[in-house]
Amino acid sequence: MVQPSEHHTRGAAKPAERIVRRARSAIVCLLLLLSHASAQNRATKPQPDTTPAIARIAGIRVGVDTLKTLRTRLGSGAPMTGSRGFVWSWRAAGCVIRATFAVPPGLRNPAEAPPVLDGDVVRTVSLECADGSHRGAQPDCPNVHGYVRELGWIGSVTPGMTRAKLIEATRRLPKCVEHGAEMIWRAAVVPPPGSPPAPSTRWAAVVRFAEGKVASVRVAAQ
Repeated sequence: MVQPSEHHTRGAAKPAERIVRRARSAIVCLLLLLSHASAQNRATKPQPDTTPAIARIAGIRVGVDTLKTLRTRLGSGAPMTGSRGFVWSWRAAGCVIRATFAVPPGLRNPAEAPPVLDGDVVRTVSLECADGSHRGAQPDCPNVHGYVRELGWIGSVTPGMTRAKLIEATRRLPKCVEHGAEMIWRAAVVPPPGSPPAPSTRWAAVVRFAEGKVASVRVAAQ
């Protein structure tokens, strides 16, 4: 029997080695593609909304949503006179909605503050009766069209509501603390491990009464 030469053996092994190398390269590329796709899915997967109910007023989430969200929901709005642009206001069927934005820390001269941008997070929103004595009821304040109830705190509480109706509307919220003519609710959220930093983790909602009815609702985030 004629034995195959070393040259023939090497020649036959080369195609097989090429096939193995190509298969390995294809597997590596496939694994890299799968890893990249998995990372993209994790990045684009919507995070669960953990914002507490008391943070919702005027159709937005205080401490989460931005000036752009407010203007999309309510209209263009207008900065209040003397507020250096850090307080915006809207009128809505006998009420005034006021939104406050954070002043940059360490700022000594408010006149040097940069303007509030569409991407700035709303820190405080109040919903108040727009009577003649209300300082925030500016004549040039734009009107919001629609039902005020939809813009109320937790989707139902608006100025003029009686205490009995307020208690009924807030029966599912945590217990409040009463202080004089005010009822105060507080809430906090602990972001899950590995999640991006949250713009706010603590909230307080203050309902103030006058003559037995809700005079204002103010929600603040920290």
